[in-house]
Amino acid sequence: MVERVDDKGTGMQRVRAGLTGLACVFLIVLLAAAFLNIARDRDADARDAAEVAANRAAPEPARDPLAELGVAPDAAVPAAAGPPAPTPPPARAP
Repeated sequence: MVERVDDKGTGMQRVRAGLTGLACVFLIVLLAAAFLNIARDRDADARDAAEVAANRAAPEPARDPLAELGVAPDAAVPAAAGPPAPTPPPARAP
């Protein structure tokens, strides 16, 4: 018969080597995910910056939010319309 020599030191060494390898693989995957996320964020930031620059080129005139909702009349008078015409006073009865 062949005797099997397997003491506790050898078994624990194998467990320790396996856990160390698993931890190394986990760290490699974690670092790769972090670098890929950074690259994706930089692309998104570049797109956002281009969009902001395009929006700054043609600003929209300020509007009254209540007038847009139809709750209050618009305070801005168009320049072409001019001031409103005065209304004549009511006629008196004789």
